[in-house]
Amino acid sequence: MNVVLFTTVIHWYSRADDIDRAVEMWNQMLKVGCLPNVVTYTMLMSLLTKLKRFRQVGEIFKDMVSGGCRPNVRTYTVLIQCLASSGNLDAALLSLGREGKIDAAEHLLEKMPLNGCKPNVVNYTSLINSLIHYGRVSHALAVFKRMQDEGVMPNSITYSLMSKGLKRANMLHDLVEVEKKMATIDFWKQQRVKSEDETLVNETILKALLPELKRESQDQRQTE
Repeated sequence: MNVVLFTTVIHWYSRADDIDRAVEMWNQMLKVGCLPNVVTYTMLMSLLTKLKRFRQVGEIFKDMVSGGCRPNVRTYTVLIQCLASSGNLDAALLSLGREGKIDAAEHLLEKMPLNGCKPNVVNYTSLINSLIHYGRVSHALAVFKRMQDEGVMPNSITYSLMSKGLKRANMLHDLVEVEKKMATIDFWKQQRVKSEDETLVNETILKALLPELKRESQDQRQTE
């Protein structure tokens, strides 16, 4: 089996939330000397996050980086979601190799461009959610403004989180400004354009991958 086949099997076990079989397949993959790729690493990290095994997510991420595999946007999304979901921020920080009471999610967001990844609306929204959860609403508002300055438009979830956070913090002036801006945006149109873009991207990726997958399949048959 090659990395594509191992990753496919791990994917199906992950879809079934079968962590034991997913990890068993992961260990088998390493045992036969097949190196995981960014998709395999991220898939396992996502499953561990869903099952609230936050420390293990950090350990997998450290193995990934030390092994020379570069994270992608999806990897960072999973890490930020892991931190946002963790009830113990300090433990999550330590598992990612960071010390002190800093916002590891924001640190990850800042590191993304260094690895050739541009933060997207999901990354920023996860960070805003995390900051509001820990009562840092002013900081969340600063991130909300920064994402727009950097050309990333908030979606309906981002606005909803920000609005609720400002209301809870009694930051009424900022709340009025956010809700004014929110009222001018056609979220249905935004979602429709996004869906069309995603369909086009998926079709383009599939067309690009088909020749490579066909070659891998032919090579596999020749070696068997």
